[in-house]
Amino acid sequence: MGYEVFSDINKSSDRSSEATGVQQLNAVSAICKAQRIVGAAMGGCLALWFAPVMSGICCNKAEKLMVKALLSVLDSDTSDDAASSLFWFVRKKLFALNVATYVPYAGTAFQLLEVYALGQFTICCVTRYSGITDREHLSASWEAIEQQIFSGERVISAYEESTGSTFPAAIKAKFIPVVDVMRDTYRLAERVPGVMLGQEFAGEAMHLAAKTATRIWNGLRKKPMGVGK
Repeated sequence: MGYEVFSDINKSSDRSSEATGVQQLNAVSAICKAQRIVGAAMGGCLALWFAPVMSGICCNKAEKLMVKALLSVLDSDTSDDAASSLFWFVRKKLFALNVATYVPYAGTAFQLLEVYALGQFTICCVTRYSGITDREHLSASWEAIEQQIFSGERVISAYEESTGSTFPAAIKAKFIPVVDVMRDTYRLAERVPGVMLGQEFAGEAMHLAAKTATRIWNGLRKKPMGVGK
């Protein structure tokens, strides 16, 4: 399906290493629910393929809600800080991919890949570590899922297994080649000095801009409350 965490349940981690059989079953059940949440988020992206630009904005919101839902079902830290750390770590890694999600019609394929990547990254990080805001843990989780996310066939298989629905044939023919192009581009960027670092800086700039905009918006919402005093 998605990230192969089932065998990892019995591996050493900084969470409880003496899990009982019942706890293991509960863990597997939670992971299955988590994969269904990822599938539902992917389905939401597919439903908006006809809405250029707007689909990118909606996808962005859906990703944030998905991370929160995953943290909750996996019994992890559901704070805004934890969710933001996971969301922005992937956003920086795939900054160019996120920009491409706003491309009319073609952006749907990029949106699906981004949602899948973020979902598998979150599941991997939460099931391996308790300190999910730790930079080293985030980096290790990314390395664990990096190879599998750039597979169009795997993404399609994960979607169909988690939702019970057939991947739309109209998109399927184009989706796999697009993911292959993204994989090759990402691999090339990794080998070019400064490219990945530049992408991280661009992602961080977007993060800071988003935080600033949120603070300004919250300030404007509170301001009318003091009018007339």
